[in-house]
Amino acid sequence: MTKKPSYRFAGYTESWEDSKLGECTKISAGGDLEKSKLLNNGKYPVIANALTNDGIVGYYNDSYRIDAPAVTVTGRGDIGVAKARNVNFTPVVRLLSLKSEHDVIFLENAINIQNIVIESTGVPQLTAPQLGRYRISFPSLPEQTAIGSFFQEIDQLISLQQRKLEVLKEQKKTYLKLLFPAKGQTKPALRFAGFEDEWKEVKLGEVTNRYDNLRVPVSANERISGDTPYYGANGIQDYVDGYTHDGEFILIAEDGASDLKDYPVQYVNGKVWVNNHAHVIQGKKDLINNIFLLFAVKQINIEPFLVGGGRAKLNSDIMMKLPLYLPTLPEQEVIGSFFQDLDKAIGKQEEKVNQLKESKQSLLRKMFI
Repeated sequence: MTKKPSYRFAGYTESWEDSKLGECTKISAGGDLEKSKLLNNGKYPVIANALTNDGIVGYYNDSYRIDAPAVTVTGRGDIGVAKARNVNFTPVVRLLSLKSEHDVIFLENAINIQNIVIESTGVPQLTAPQLGRYRISFPSLPEQTAIGSFFQEIDQLISLQQRKLEVLKEQKKTYLKLLFPAKGQTKPALRFAGFEDEWKEVKLGEVTNRYDNLRVPVSANERISGDTPYYGANGIQDYVDGYTHDGEFILIAEDGASDLKDYPVQYVNGKVWVNNHAHVIQGKKDLINNIFLLFAVKQINIEPFLVGGGRAKLNSDIMMKLPLYLPTLPEQEVIGSFFQDLDKAIGKQEEKVNQLKESKQSLLRKMFI
């Protein structure tokens, strides 16, 4: 049977040929890490099975095991993730390395579209013989190079947009530190023009109303249809018919929060269904701006106020005693609008990154077999 992808560059018409990876590549496994030689910076990267930082755990200055170009494939943890390498390197901790005559960018993507599954009752591990049994379809080397270059440009574009997203997120962190008072201070380091008054400390219950009493349980079979967002401790869980709250509210996780260092606090506006794992509060309009409230609550270190063992819980009475620092209402509105606009910019950038990633996946399906 003739094998050809749906999309091809002009001038390429030949059929693609199947090969087992073990027959067309030399696969080797990484060895032990020589900690005495490991440096924070150096000439030759030392690469393990991690996905962060491209798997680089350090550098050797005077030696390496694998000549570039080559492809690495994670053999532990998130198994089966391929990455082209264009610098001589040393693989460690059973990271798999592939050397061949194939274009490394093409090979990276060809492996990544495979559904690599390891059935294991223990810690999954992908071995060289297991990887070698997977079949890959290859076109001619010139077509591999053309496809590889195309996807390399897409990856570079995704990386560029991802860096822009990280810059925006870091800017937000910086502004949160500057526009809210530091511990022990009554004024922030950075102010918008026209505001000079000291901020006042209040308790959350003094400036908000709590609406937990509106919560109504919903069964699992009811959480399968509808267009109302169903919120829990960590965000939207499902969509349902009906609603428990209608308006502008702040949701604060009651229990089950997944990140105590960045405690889940969300702004919602409209009809929502809220379960019993999130508190629902609303600012008193003459005292506090709800958008400002969202970011002000996030500045509180909530962890010391939590109770319970493995499942941390924020008691409602304790929550209403959480300390807040407030400026005047006009300054609150300016700060809230500033961070709301920044969040919108971050959201747009995240959407741009996600769209590029989705486009890449669509092209991979159409340009590979």
